[in-house]
Formats: sequence, C-alpha cells, structure tokens
Amino acid sequence: MGYTIFEKKQTRIGTPAVTVLTNARIALNASVTKLFNKMAVENILLLWDKDRTSMAIKPISKKDARAYKITYGKSLGGSSFSAKSFFDSVGYDYSEKRSMPAMWNEEEAILEVALPSEHIADARQARLLPMEARKSVTA
Repeated sequence: MGYTIFEKKQTRIGTPAVTVLTNARIALNASVTKLFNKMAVENILLLWDKDRTSMAIKPISKKDARAYKITYGKSLGGSSFSAKSFFDSVGYDYSEKRSMPAMWNEEEAILEVALPSEHIADARQARLLPMEARKSVTA
C-alpha cells in the first residue's frame, strides 16, 4: 500500500479574517495582527451597523473608556480581545466558533466584518419580564 497525502482539517487564511470564539472573544488572524502591530495598535473601538448586520473594528491611539484592549500572541501569529458585552448587546449567537472574512477600509481606517444575520437574534423580539412571585394563600 502506498502513501497518501494527509489533508489538513484547518486551513490558514492569508487575507484578513476574524473568528468569533465560543467564549465571546474575537480572534484576529495573522494578517490583521501584523497590520495592527505595524500601526502600534493597543486598543480598538467596536462599531455596529444594524441595517447591514456588520461590525467594524477601529484602531485608536488615544485612551477611551469605550475601547477594548488587544492581546497579541507570541510571534504575531494572531491577536484577540473579549467582546462579550458587544455580542450580547447586538444579539449575536457565539455558541459556535465561526470565522468570517474581513476587509480593511483604508479610507475610514476600519476593519469591516459582515456578521451572518441568521446568527443574530431578531431585534423585534420582546424582552421577557421576570415573573412576580405568587402570593401564598393561608387558611
């Protein structure tokens, strides 16, 4: 029996990409990480376009209370930050790991990512109110 080539289960993406992890962290691939490192990015702002179900990552140089801090991996193979409050706010389901392509918008200096609308809770759904405790009837 001869040799067969083993097929990798995970492919490396050379173009900008974002992965949403099940712990609500956003992982940026090496392409984005190298760009942000070259720009000396330490913090970012998250932007949301509800109509297009798209988010954007905006690198910032000044401190801002709304900013998220980026953690860089060793040898700049990737970077990440926590986005739980953002995902909870927009209704994004992060129960599964999902990777999405990203596009660098040079004009606005933002990284744009379209989030699949099927993974975003319907904004029209009414929020559930807590039930009132029933009063017990005493005899």
